[in-house]
Amino acid sequence: MIKQWMIAGLMVISLFTIQKSHASEPTLSEWPASMHVYLANMRNQPQQVIDTISDLLESEDRTLYQALYHTILSRAYSALLLPKKAQFHADQGLAMVAADRHPWLYHNLSVAKAEALDMSGNPRDGKLLVMAALDWARANQSMDLLTYAMSTDGYLSLSLSATDDALAIFQQGYTMTQANNTLLKPGDFASMIALVYEYQREPSLALPYFREAYDYYQANNIRLELANTIFGMGKANLDLGNREKGLLQLKQSADIALEIGDLQGAAYSYQFMAQHLINEGKLESAQSFLNDALHIFEDADNRHMQANVLLSLNDIASQQRRYTDSFALLDRAQSLAQGDAFLPLQIEINNSKAKLLADTSEFEKAY
Repeated sequence: MIKQWMIAGLMVISLFTIQKSHASEPTLSEWPASMHVYLANMRNQPQQVIDTISDLLESEDRTLYQALYHTILSRAYSALLLPKKAQFHADQGLAMVAADRHPWLYHNLSVAKAEALDMSGNPRDGKLLVMAALDWARANQSMDLLTYAMSTDGYLSLSLSATDDALAIFQQGYTMTQANNTLLKPGDFASMIALVYEYQREPSLALPYFREAYDYYQANNIRLELANTIFGMGKANLDLGNREKGLLQLKQSADIALEIGDLQGAAYSYQFMAQHLINEGKLESAQSFLNDALHIFEDADNRHMQANVLLSLNDIASQQRRYTDSFALLDRAQSLAQGDAFLPLQIEINNSKAKLLADTSEFEKAY
């Protein structure tokens, strides 16, 4: 009887302690001031942020701050286009917080996970997470979370080839950030709008928005997005026939990306420079750029860009009449391009296979 009384007493004390701990635990509705420096540096030196936050995480014993650090790590890895690591940290953070107790942080982590899912080729799964975050942010007037979720939602729509939806979301974000002092600015959404026009192969419409984004990133020394924007400008200029300007901008983008440790950013530039060299018949120079790009994308497990590079390598092989190599390259690309997000690539791969079969007189298979 005494033993049962003691156990009951200990349970009451434990329960009281837990309730007191929860009661004293802060409920966040915005980023703590101490985190702002990392959010800013994430767009300039993401690898440096990863190194710093990883060290802080090891010595942090507050669960809430551990979850905040995982959020930043997830977003920094997404900035470097490393979706597996980004999703790992988003999941780690989500395991530490509950939607009912810390909804702001929970939904920030959910959007971070959606970003990672998008890059992994699973945009539909990401959409479900973003929808819940958008609903909560609107209901609670959480403008930074709302604009972050909107930007991610637009990218998810773009991955699903819903370009009209993506454009509408980004335009809404552009207007919203003009009227509110949010972490994301109109220049950020200008860059996103430009991406939609680039996706739709309308470079003349994309360039003015890229220039607006360029001016903002240049003025504020936001180098990660500056590199991405210069890359977009280079692509647009190449599409418009401005060869020298376009190639110079792609090279500038690659140089900035390498300076800040964004290897994949540099690889994107290499891939598009190589494609232009292929069109000019400079196959050996193009091959060198593509080999470097492929190694970087393989290390990052970026299936989408691996498939793109393999398509470009197929262009070289088919022009050199190395048809066996061409078929092998296209088969590799096809094995990577699985899922809804890869539909445009699947079409391009099948089109390339049809051309190759026609070139080798396999007309029935080509048809």
